[in-house]
Amino acid sequence: MNVSAARERGGIPARAFWPGVFGVTAAFSLFCLGVEYTPDSLHYLSVARGLVSGSGLSGTLLAVDTAMPRPLDLWPPLFPMAWAALLWLGPDAAVITLHLLCFAVLAAALFSMAPEGQGARYLWTCAVLIVLYRPFGHVAAAAWSEPLCVALLALALAREVRGADSVGRSFLVGVLLGLAVLTRYAALFVLPGLLWWRFVRAREAGGPRRHAVQALALGAGLGLVVAPWFVRNVALFGRALGPPRAPRGAGLVSSLLSGVDTLLGEASFGAFGVLCVAATVWLLMRAPRGAWSEDLPDAALERLRPAALMAVSYVAGLFWTATRTQMDTLDGRLLAPLGVGLVPVTAAVLVSLVERSRLMSAPVLVTTGVVVVAGHLWAPLHARVRQPRQGFNHLRERIAPLPAWVEAHVTERDLLLGPQLWWVHPFSRAPVVADGYPERGFLTRQTLGPYLRQHGPAYERFFWVDTRPPPVDAAAFEAVEVARLGTNAYWSTVWNAVWEIRPVDRASPADGAGREAAPAP
Repeated sequence: MNVSAARERGGIPARAFWPGVFGVTAAFSLFCLGVEYTPDSLHYLSVARGLVSGSGLSGTLLAVDTAMPRPLDLWPPLFPMAWAALLWLGPDAAVITLHLLCFAVLAAALFSMAPEGQGARYLWTCAVLIVLYRPFGHVAAAAWSEPLCVALLALALAREVRGADSVGRSFLVGVLLGLAVLTRYAALFVLPGLLWWRFVRAREAGGPRRHAVQALALGAGLGLVVAPWFVRNVALFGRALGPPRAPRGAGLVSSLLSGVDTLLGEASFGAFGVLCVAATVWLLMRAPRGAWSEDLPDAALERLRPAALMAVSYVAGLFWTATRTQMDTLDGRLLAPLGVGLVPVTAAVLVSLVERSRLMSAPVLVTTGVVVVAGHLWAPLHARVRQPRQGFNHLRERIAPLPAWVEAHVTERDLLLGPQLWWVHPFSRAPVVADGYPERGFLTRQTLGPYLRQHGPAYERFFWVDTRPPPVDAAAFEAVEVARLGTNAYWSTVWNAVWEIRPVDRASPADGAGREAAPAP
């Protein structure tokens, strides 16, 4: 090995670092050309608007069980806070700006982990892998909290990899990890891996007391950040992580198969997934690397062991949780934080192998990287050009004509009820009851009537949006169809008409003139 050449590449020059950050950010801008909104996204937006309006960490959606603005219960607060800070740009522009900043921070943090002697080659390899890691692109295309979480995790891991050998630096790692937890609770899964790394390093370097103090400082930083939120959750819901979820029937095997299928995915991504896993296992196992000890600079790669341990710890935490509670499928969204550990390890191992290969010269590597990245980015670019997603405008078109009817006929003194109306509440001046979240109850024949009798005096009119009339007692309420909605094939199975629910003791003969069904605009 040419030691002098390695030393020349030991530091990443600014002329490579900043173009690398810009290139990664520009690549992810293709995924962010349009923002997709999901029920989680809309609840985040509801809370962000509540923060801007001064109503605190409660959205404009009403909970079925309390008839009050639904508090931030299943989700941590940091992402809606960040969204609220940028909401003056508009919902779509705020999310796109925040996502691009997060991926710039992610790239910069992962670049800073370069092992000694790899320099710019590690940087460009890492940049290519960041773009190719499919879960990153998956979360970049939606208004979700994962980009902010992976950026904070990357900052914490970069500080750990570069050396957190003092109480102050360990405390900073804990603070950054705590902020990641306040973005996604799943970030807690990396904590066992980092603590295990501290234990391993203490055994290897000696001085267990000093390392124990640093581990306590890490825990103090984490606890200082998350403790207020966890105390709030215990006071409101009785649990630090919010309301309990339903138990899961699937076992470890089915959860494992789901995660493996997501990580490997289609054939085009399968080789990359296998490569990431193999590189991580190779770095953690001394025996396979022992036979290569004369050829590979193990000491330079040792600094990335916390990244590998973090990845293993995160996966173990996901699978353990999936066997105990009802959670989302182990899809690209849940696997995005895993890339914070997999990508730098894979980049470093690839550079170490390629530098000793007589077949892979620098021009060959550059050409290969450009071709692979261009092919990977062609699909999202082609999809955006042919069918661009334009955030709120796209959402309005998807559920038309209901938003237009709500804006034209519903006032802030009314109340909207019905299934899946979280899709409509961004366009409604009236409060919307969030029927359909299992944790907060459903509007049924047993619950709708009591709900209206108890909370009805606060509103002038009640509108029910569904495919069937509202499930109310005819002796107490009168349901009058006021609009027929010509929605598309999918949404016609969710809503196709609007009914006004009129309590019998409020009805008057003058109301009869308005009982003809009105067409939607």
